[in-house]
Amino acid sequence: MGALTKLSLAKNKLGEEGTKFLCDALVGNNTLKELDLSGDSSFRGTGSNIGGTAGAKHVANMLLVNGALTSVDLRGNQLGDEGWDAIFAAICGNKDSKIMSMDVSHENIGPAGVQLIAEALRTSITGAALTEVNLDGYALPIKKLKGTESVESLDLSNKRLGVASAIVIASLIGVNNALTALDFSFNDLKDEGVSAVCEAIKRNKETKLASLNVKKNGIGPMGANAVAAMAAVTGALMSVDLSGNQLTDYGRDMTGIKELAAALGVNGALTHLSLVGNEKLGDEGVEALSVAIEQSKSLRTLDLSSDSECQPCSTRVSTMFGPKGATALAKALAINSSLTQIELQGNYLGVKGATAFADALHVNSSLRKLNLSNTRLCGVWFYCGVSTGTYNAEGITAIADALRVNGALTSINLSRGNQLGDEGWGAIFAAICGNKDSKIMSMDVSHENIGPAGVKLIAEALRTSITGALTMANLLGNQLDAESAKMLAEVAKQKGISLCGIPGPLITEMESPGAREAYLRAGGDACDLLVLARLRRTASGGEQMGVPSFFRWIKERYPSCVTSPDDSHCDNFYVDMNGIIHPCFHPEHGPQPSTYEEVYALILRRLEELIAVAQPRKLLFLAVDGPAPRAKMNQQRGRRFRSSLEAEQKRSLEASLPERYQADGRVVPDAAARTMDSNVITPGTEFMAMLGRWLRHWAFVQLNASEPPSYRIILSDASVPGEGEHKAMAFIRAQRHAPGYEPIGSSSACKCSPRRSDSTGTSRRRIT
Repeated sequence: MGALTKLSLAKNKLGEEGTKFLCDALVGNNTLKELDLSGDSSFRGTGSNIGGTAGAKHVANMLLVNGALTSVDLRGNQLGDEGWDAIFAAICGNKDSKIMSMDVSHENIGPAGVQLIAEALRTSITGAALTEVNLDGYALPIKKLKGTESVESLDLSNKRLGVASAIVIASLIGVNNALTALDFSFNDLKDEGVSAVCEAIKRNKETKLASLNVKKNGIGPMGANAVAAMAAVTGALMSVDLSGNQLTDYGRDMTGIKELAAALGVNGALTHLSLVGNEKLGDEGVEALSVAIEQSKSLRTLDLSSDSECQPCSTRVSTMFGPKGATALAKALAINSSLTQIELQGNYLGVKGATAFADALHVNSSLRKLNLSNTRLCGVWFYCGVSTGTYNAEGITAIADALRVNGALTSINLSRGNQLGDEGWGAIFAAICGNKDSKIMSMDVSHENIGPAGVKLIAEALRTSITGALTMANLLGNQLDAESAKMLAEVAKQKGISLCGIPGPLITEMESPGAREAYLRAGGDACDLLVLARLRRTASGGEQMGVPSFFRWIKERYPSCVTSPDDSHCDNFYVDMNGIIHPCFHPEHGPQPSTYEEVYALILRRLEELIAVAQPRKLLFLAVDGPAPRAKMNQQRGRRFRSSLEAEQKRSLEASLPERYQADGRVVPDAAARTMDSNVITPGTEFMAMLGRWLRHWAFVQLNASEPPSYRIILSDASVPGEGEHKAMAFIRAQRHAPGYEPIGSSSACKCSPRRSDSTGTSRRRIT
């Protein structure tokens, strides 16, 4: 064996006796570098190769003295807690060991075994050898965690870490005095893992940890308690992110959030706290936080945004707290002098909460950024794409009154679903523009469904403005007419304000070169003209697809192929979904959707309208374009490249604008983010995958309603190859060979498709 450097005896049955003979031979071997003794733990596997725990002890005895091996694989041997403890104790206790990594993932090691492994790693004397240990699917960097390789920050986000990894990490960072930032976001540490980590930090009296991120780790009240206990005694801690967890167990246990609030009251260094998306944080939890905020002298940013994912037919109806909690927070803000930024989007403040925050803004002089988007400030919100609730301007009027005197805010977000209306937005702009001390530099009111009357109020407020701060207003996606657009353009030139957006009905009025030149001379934004041109092409469907007049030709040549039905119903309704998706992505009439969720809601609404017209009795077939054949794919690529070229031309134009804008004292607007990229309507994108889930959910709801429809629903989503109309026709042809096929002429069909080459068009036919 003098020249042997690699030996594999994997998936054999050496047993304890065979393992002992092998290990005795390896005690004095100085040439073997790699040894594979793994067992077969598969369903039909032979199990342990080395004789289980008894065999592991022989391997451990060999590893305790062997200084040549650099790799040993023992997975699949069912060693148990005791066996793995012996292995790690041997490696970590051998100062001459050269084994650099150990993979024990999926070895079913229990809590006791993990603790023993952690202790062996903590007390290791192996020096430079063992650098990585994999317990949950990611190799932990032992040296960096322990501090023998000094680093200030460790990014362990999204590494599939579980409780076992957290216990090992906790044992190592307890002696690390160099770390200042730890990121565990998007793992699965749960309460047990986070508690172990926080306990280790708390015990380390010399820790310099300033930032801890445990976002989305399945943490509940127990974990919140552990974080609070650690934060209360860790003087260096400045930032804590607990977003996306369930700190109150969905409102059932408030002890954790209350302890966290108490810790915030005694920690004199914490500047940033994020609790985004902790559902049912509750008014009680926010009230506890508010008491601590009143006392805090260090907290700068607080993020209590609701981050719950939208479900089909909803637009963030789930919130973390309501008007009562908002009122308590506002009262604390009136007293606090350290907070500079508060994020509250997606919660339910309502009119009461809006009024309370208005009172706070009258007296607070430290807050710089306030996000109140989608907080139902006027008592209305969107549900299933429909406005719900009763409009009340009292709250937004109170906020407007506060903005007339507040000289501290530099940014306030009141958009994205608050439905302030013409009156509300007019009051807000009048307040900002009428405050000579206002420091608010920009307002984004895009896609807020502001009508011509509201735009005129905004234009008048900008025209009579006495503030020099407001330099940009984004009005893209609102309902402007020619008169209000002209007012805005004149104001832009007069006041040096960049107005991002003259959309909607004015697209047609900007078609002629003369109109475009007049718009630019009046102070309009050249970037907007590019956006308008792109919007017009997409809103009208872009280039027409298919063979022109093909359906008319085939009907005239073969007149008996289709006949008109005798009633207003149809048996089978076939929908080419891409004929709905594109118009909903870029509506020709109405506001431009600002999120994918709004697009999905529009698609479902349009689908239900079509079903109401067609009234199918037997079948609803929904076909979404899937991966296309090669020839079609080449054509699609050409379109994508052309879109890229247009985008590049737009960027070139934008690059040429700064000089002109600087000369006029204006800020160049960010045109890149004004409209969503329709290239996402392509098979394989996240948008299309999510659309498939929405359609499946919609179908499930329809079929499980108290009065389900009489028809079947078949969905062929973007994962099924072929274009929508081709898949529908293939299904129709396949039915001729299906059992129970109805005779020719007895089944009527209606097919909805925008393609000019579609042989059944967008009308009701009897297929023969």
